[in-house]
Amino acid sequence: MGPTTSREARTKRNDTEAAHDDGHANLRMMMAAGGNQAMVQLSGDADAADTGVSRKGAVDGPKKPAKSKSSAKGRKKTTVPDYDATAFEKAPQLKKIRSSVLHALTITRAALVHVKRGDSAYRKWMDAGATTRSDDADVDRRLAHVRKGLEKVRNCLEEDKIIFKQWDLPDDSDEENTYAYVRVGEKDNNIYLGGVFWVARTKGFDSSSGTIVHELTHRLHGTEDHVYGQSGAKKLAKGKPDKATTNADNYEFLAEQG
Repeated sequence: MGPTTSREARTKRNDTEAAHDDGHANLRMMMAAGGNQAMVQLSGDADAADTGVSRKGAVDGPKKPAKSKSSAKGRKKTTVPDYDATAFEKAPQLKKIRSSVLHALTITRAALVHVKRGDSAYRKWMDAGATTRSDDADVDRRLAHVRKGLEKVRNCLEEDKIIFKQWDLPDDSDEENTYAYVRVGEKDNNIYLGGVFWVARTKGFDSSSGTIVHELTHRLHGTEDHVYGQSGAKKLAKGKPDKATTNADNYEFLAEQG
């Protein structure tokens, strides 16, 4: 079976992306000049369901959370994550990876601040029922689960090495319409980059930095791709919070919320 894949591009864009066209056209030109392997359309803020574009995922073995260093004692904090981008040679690619991984750490730390009862961002993306007035053991269980997942991502960015790798799936696997994927059974923290990663904005929703958070939750916390997109993620938070708190996009959007 294939690897766990996720974060596919929305290939049909809507009017909300028009303001970004010029900047991303320039980036596409830069990447073409730098020899990037795939020029792709940008993923915007609209939901996959809203644009009618399907996404896909495949599983490589059982989805088991990878072990992560989670002890706060003696943990060395860093502002510059340790990562390996030697698979890429072009300056625009190296710059994109660096800015994305730096911002991924920033937004993960910020997301942890939101993991509490009554927080509007947490309720929006994870559990609408997590009010300060609710007295529900399930709410507390979900809070602890989300906190643990984000701590794993933060600790990985602060302590471990992330290795960014070239796409290595068969030619018919639609690289140009994919952000990235991970193989959850691998020993190293490898993130395989697809074409959309290079032209996605670095900050904001559906960003390259948010993609790193998304993929690390797959690898470290066993998240699934129950749904893609903001609309679907919000619906899970309202009606199925147990699924929301195990869905990779919900973690990504909570982090990207800022």
